[in-house]
Amino acid sequence: CTPELFQRGYRPKKAPAPGTFARLRNAPDMSLQGVPILKLYLIPTCPFVQRVLIAMHLRGISKDTLENVEIDLSHPPQAMLAISPSGSVPTIEIEPENGFNESLLIMEFLDSLKSGGAKLFGESPLTVAQRKMLLERGNAQFLGALQQILYSQGNMNALRKAFRAFADGCGWLEAELKR
Repeated sequence: CTPELFQRGYRPKKAPAPGTFARLRNAPDMSLQGVPILKLYLIPTCPFVQRVLIAMHLRGISKDTLENVEIDLSHPPQAMLAISPSGSVPTIEIEPENGFNESLLIMEFLDSLKSGGAKLFGESPLTVAQRKMLLERGNAQFLGALQQILYSQGNMNALRKAFRAFADGCGWLEAELKR
């Protein structure tokens, strides 16, 4: 999600206060020597942020381990801009001025951490490749429809088209998961 989305009239809903800022080396379910602190800059209703939050949940990574920092896209924090000059979210800060901002990269990073949950992409190279391919196809099916819903701004024709595309994506996903 970018500042352009914000300019089109999108406003994030208010989220609860961020979790406790914790050092990973002291977290009981993580093993990351040399990575002292993680922050995830986000707006809670962004679909790219949502998939990172789902990945955190599935991997068993708590908000005490990875602090969620809700931002205002029209005034992003300087620490985030040092990592993501475009101001897009989600952005993960591994240490000051060091991190990245693509949701799939963040998910891969989370998948590499030692945690209580199962691996998102699997253990074998073949399973990892198959799941990443499914994810890419899912992106094409769902994210476009979700963006159309966000951008519809009350236009009922655009909204109906977006919901049809989303329903088609659900049908595609159901068929893929049965295979």
